[in-house]
Amino acid sequence: MVDPVDLHGAVRIRWGNPAQPFLSTYLTQLDQALLVWGGATAAIFLIAQFYVFSWTLQALIWSALSGVATLISGKLGWFWVTRRQQRWILYTWSFLVLMGLLLTTYGVFAGLPIVLVNLCAIWLVLCAVGYFATGIGIHAPAFLLSGAVHLAVIPALLTFPAWQFFWTGVTMSGCLLCLALLQWQHQ
Repeated sequence: MVDPVDLHGAVRIRWGNPAQPFLSTYLTQLDQALLVWGGATAAIFLIAQFYVFSWTLQALIWSALSGVATLISGKLGWFWVTRRQQRWILYTWSFLVLMGLLLTTYGVFAGLPIVLVNLCAIWLVLCAVGYFATGIGIHAPAFLLSGAVHLAVIPALLTFPAWQFFWTGVTMSGCLLCLALLQWQHQ
């Protein structure tokens, strides 16, 4: 059962034959916000994995993209968090993204090897903190599971260091895609 609050600003998606679509669903504004971040994280980490270009240029481009994604997601999620008196969720995630961006940018421009070598793990931990806080705050097991998945991937980064950005991008965008497209319970 869908809460009527969730249908505010929902977009109907129909793929396939108009008479008998392969997929017909609604994307709530919260789903849309999650998809924005899923697309942004996929772009950031997968491009970093497969295309070689300046770290400083990447830091600038990805910071700008993250800022835009934060604003769009905040606008899309504002109604949902306001109606549920959960604005702290947006503030927490915005803070975590800002901390990640500052640390990443500082690490890149200062040339700090400890930050550069651990960028993927840093972002996975920041996201896990956000998922755990959100999951506990709104009693949503799917968010707790997403946080656990993020932490579980970190040891794999050490095992396959050449594929760190790939696995980080797949994990982050994959969890966001699942949260956007699947129903999850919350209070």
